[in-house]
Amino acid sequence: MEYGNILLSCTLAIGDAVMATSAAALLKKIYPQAKTTIIVKRLAEEIVRNNPVIDEVIALDYVQKRISFKNMTAVVSAIKKQNFDLYVSLDGKIRPALLACLAGIPVRIGPTSLFGSNTTMPLLITRHFKAGYFQTHHYTAILQDMIRSFTGSSQSAGPVLPVANPQDAAFAKSFFNSLPKRKYNIGLCVKTNPRKTWPQKRFAELLRRLHTGYDANFFIIGGSYDKEYVEQLVSLAQVPVMNLCGATTLTQSMELLKRTDLFITLDTAPMHIASALGVPMIAIFGSTAPASVAPLSNKAIIAAPPSLPCIPCIPIRVAVVPGISKRVGKKVCEDQQCMQYISVSQIEEMVSSIL
Repeated sequence: MEYGNILLSCTLAIGDAVMATSAAALLKKIYPQAKTTIIVKRLAEEIVRNNPVIDEVIALDYVQKRISFKNMTAVVSAIKKQNFDLYVSLDGKIRPALLACLAGIPVRIGPTSLFGSNTTMPLLITRHFKAGYFQTHHYTAILQDMIRSFTGSSQSAGPVLPVANPQDAAFAKSFFNSLPKRKYNIGLCVKTNPRKTWPQKRFAELLRRLHTGYDANFFIIGGSYDKEYVEQLVSLAQVPVMNLCGATTLTQSMELLKRTDLFITLDTAPMHIASALGVPMIAIFGSTAPASVAPLSNKAIIAAPPSLPCIPCIPIRVAVVPGISKRVGKKVCEDQQCMQYISVSQIEEMVSSIL
């Protein structure tokens, strides 16, 4: 069956939205004439706007379990006016699936489970897809398999980033021109959800060793809520590091990463952006299973602990950005055993294999 007006939803984190563009890219290959619209959280809007595989974006001010009837009615009305003929859930979330159902989209497709949890939307979906086990199946592979299951296509596609604009490119060029002339420019992303963050003291020690061993400039990217943490880290390291947390947009960070010789990161949105760009990278994993969300680039090296019975610790959600997420379920892990397995020397050896 041919579809001409497709609605997707990915109301997850920014990194998930980056990976979800692979599904939009595959649908664009299969239905090149179709219009593709995606529902995302407001914080992920920038990664899907001006994107070659996305024609329109619906950005929701998405706060869990908090949406007024008036606002929901307005969104349903707006969706209904567009006469979509296909809805594909890339997030397994009940709210966008409900919006699609109430808007009367005739064909609604979604996974029965995602990230190790059963989805809560079986009555809202007309065609269900039984996803592979998330610890052994990459998120992008699950989405591609789902699309191939109902289209009969054997094609595949990878994540697609927004088209660069001249202003962002000029920003990145100006930034690097302002730095001392060094052999390497090394970027880092050092803060995320506490259960996925490598100890601050280890990052500080790593910076000291790299500063001693390499002729390099260092900069750290992140959100404004990471700025104080990074200031503390730089103070511990006692080496010159540019703290860009809160100082760049997502697309400006994308342009910085394009010009970076090495990116050392945690399991973060910038990791997925760097992966799509093919930036040489070391990705440090702890509580999440790399098989499900690892960077897809062949220029990425994964630092991960051995198999532990507590990985992945999916039931934990903690407040990373005030007002966006909150703690539910179990308490945060007290000792971060998974991250303790990853030593500074291990990362240092990985750096030497790249530079």
